[in-house]
Amino acid sequence: MKHVFKVSINLLTIIIAVLMPVAVTTHEEPSPVYLGVTFCGDTVDEAKLLIDKVEAYTNLLVLQSGSIMENQSAINEICDYATSAGLNIIVYFGWFDPDSQWQLSWLDYAQERWADKFLGIYYSDEPAGRYLDYDWSLNGV
Repeated sequence: MKHVFKVSINLLTIIIAVLMPVAVTTHEEPSPVYLGVTFCGDTVDEAKLLIDKVEAYTNLLVLQSGSIMENQSAINEICDYATSAGLNIIVYFGWFDPDSQWQLSWLDYAQERWADKFLGIYYSDEPAGRYLDYDWSLNGV
C-alpha cells in the first residue's frame, strides 16, 4: 500500500512539474501579418491615389520607385500620407551611394518620425534585375 502511495505522489509531482510551466507562461501577442502593395510610380500624386485606393484592405506600402528614391521630400510626403492612412511603410533604397550619404541620416529621421510604422528599408535588388527589366528592343537588340 505504501508503494502505491509513493508512486502516486511521484506521478502527481511529475505531472505538476510538467504542467506548471505551461500554466504560468504569459500569453504573447502574435506577430502582425502584413499585406500590402508596392508603389513603383513616378509622382507623389500617383502614390497618394494608390494609397487612397488600397488603405481599406492593406496595412503596408512598399515605396519602390526608382524615380523617387533620391527625392527625400517626395519620400517623406508619401510616407506621411501612408502612415496617416494607417499603413506601415518600407522604403526602397536601391543601392548605397557613398557620395549621397543622406540615406544613413534619413534612417534615423524615419525611425523618429514614423516609429513602429516604419518597418525598414528594401535595400538593393536582385543582381540581374536591371538587365532583366530593361527594354532591350529600344537599343535594336
